[in-house]
Amino acid sequence: MGLFGSIFGSKNHSRNKIFTFNVDEELECSENFDRIMDQFFEQTGETEVSELTDVKARALYFISTTHYQVMNGGVIQFVDNSSGDYFEEIYQTLDNLSLTIYKEILTEVRNNFPNKSIPTDMSERRDLIDKINDQAEIDDKEDELDLFWDELDTKYYDNSKTLYCKVVEYIAG
Repeated sequence: MGLFGSIFGSKNHSRNKIFTFNVDEELECSENFDRIMDQFFEQTGETEVSELTDVKARALYFISTTHYQVMNGGVIQFVDNSSGDYFEEIYQTLDNLSLTIYKEILTEVRNNFPNKSIPTDMSERRDLIDKINDQAEIDDKEDELDLFWDELDTKYYDNSKTLYCKVVEYIAG
């Protein structure tokens, strides 16, 4: 069994924590992704993202937050919930991991917000989403808006294997 570990962290980490993740070369990307996420949550517990100074740990936080929100309730849930507070950092993380298709999804979301900007404040973001929904209702374009979100969800789900493999590659690299 080709087992190897990737250890990262630094003495400057706010909790002086070394994060250790094991990737099994014989497992499929999705199985390794789940394994890495389990290990990540076991090691970080209730750690706030602001306490994660390690680049890879922050990347895992942002990827996991995005992934689990989208898988639970779609792209709109990711944007609407507190995970949307980190929209720009998540966008940059996707770019850093060469997750182009996911970056495209977030670009489409951003381009459909006023001023092509996603507020970091959840209340402000929710107010904008409500206004977008209200305007769609007024313009009788609710079906188009629903289709927009559905297409983004489908694009996300259809490319999950890419996400899993890129994250595993990033951790193992």
